[in-house]
Amino acid sequence: MQRRGLVDFAGAVISAIAVVVLCLRANLRFDDSWDGTSYHLLFAAFRAGILTRDDIVPIPLMQEMYKGFPPLLDIIRGYTWRFTGSILVLQTFGLLALVALAGFWRLNFGLPARWTIIAMLSVPLLQIGATTLYVDTFTNCLFAIPLSTVTAAFIERRALRRMETVVSFLALAFAANAKPQFLVLGFLLFAILCLYQLFRLVREERARELPWFLGLAVVASFAVMFTAWRNLIEQGNPLYPMPVTIAGLQLPGTLPPLLIWKGPEYLDGVPQSLKWLLSILEFRAFEGRDLPYTIDMHSTIPVGPVPAFDPRPPSFRMGGYFLPLVLGLIVWLAIMTRNLPLRQRLRWFAPPLVTSIIVAPLPGSNELRYFSFWMLNLIFLCLLAERQAPEDGTIFRAFLLVMFLSVGVWTGWRYFDFKPYSVQDHIEAHGIDKAVTGQDICLEHRNRDPILFTSLFHSRGKYRVVDLAPGERCP
Repeated sequence: MQRRGLVDFAGAVISAIAVVVLCLRANLRFDDSWDGTSYHLLFAAFRAGILTRDDIVPIPLMQEMYKGFPPLLDIIRGYTWRFTGSILVLQTFGLLALVALAGFWRLNFGLPARWTIIAMLSVPLLQIGATTLYVDTFTNCLFAIPLSTVTAAFIERRALRRMETVVSFLALAFAANAKPQFLVLGFLLFAILCLYQLFRLVREERARELPWFLGLAVVASFAVMFTAWRNLIEQGNPLYPMPVTIAGLQLPGTLPPLLIWKGPEYLDGVPQSLKWLLSILEFRAFEGRDLPYTIDMHSTIPVGPVPAFDPRPPSFRMGGYFLPLVLGLIVWLAIMTRNLPLRQRLRWFAPPLVTSIIVAPLPGSNELRYFSFWMLNLIFLCLLAERQAPEDGTIFRAFLLVMFLSVGVWTGWRYFDFKPYSVQDHIEAHGIDKAVTGQDICLEHRNRDPILFTSLFHSRGKYRVVDLAPGERCP
């Protein structure tokens, strides 16, 4: 008992320090990762009217992405930026989502928040994403809410409680309107949740609750599918700008999956499901990359124009969950359910199996940050299973501590560094300020950060920045 108390105390202290340090990092250190300055900031600025096309014209590809990408998070972050005047505060959204998910699991399932946080921050991609401008961690945490409620209800052979249903629909609507991948996944999970809930309500002879649930589901369906309906009406394709073929009918799109979702060169032609599995296993995931883990599992790209040649070594877009943690959690799930009857035990392993079957063949599934709800649900299952085997709790929690510390040591605690580095520091460090004279600026496929050349960051009067498509030349 004394040993368990010591482990729990260590968990409380470490998780609290981790959250505080990450909060400091998010608010003090500017994240210059590619997608953040390429289009996340740009879309937020457009949605909130911070910038207009009179200020900046991005490359045509970005213009098409802006038309079709889910707008909700861009709107919220854009107006947060507008009201606070700070870009750095936008970097806290990922951390807030992790803490909110831990809070929901604590309130609804009684799972200890400290160990939830430590487990989540032991996943390199979640740890990195907690303080960046990328939306992956935020949206995957939201998606993990309904996924966890359905998972728990399935294991416990019960219907979802009313509060679980409401929160799940809200989280699904937010996720589906904040990230393209969840346009389809959001509808799929919504359908699974509705079918499961209807089955359980009928099975449990609770017909009186059917009108309430069906009414809520109808309203939620419009919210979950809002972006898809908007794209269908405006662009003729619910998944625009991704091209889609339905029953032989080619829907318009300008963003072929093979153009943006590539894996290592040596895996060209390999089935996507195998790429996903190799990425989970981190097979050759550290060959050819300068850092063991990055936000997009890509080598560090110097700030500047888009490189003419982007090599794809064996590590390209591979790994990110930390293999010892993945295997350890699977083993622990088996250990903590060992005393259950076989049929009941299989119910614990069905959710990760089903999510694996769904995720593995998806375009870009080897880029694990897109679908990190898979890892979040595995963490949830283990924390839930610990209640079945409290005698294993102390060792399991010690395992989570070891995993967290191991990732920190391996990365040199790089992603906990909160040394101040402002947007202006970044602009000056890379000579962007020297390129601004107050005259209109033409960039040749800069793509990565044209927004940092705009008058928003320079006091040189009003001018326009134009970023040209690949192959085009400035006059």
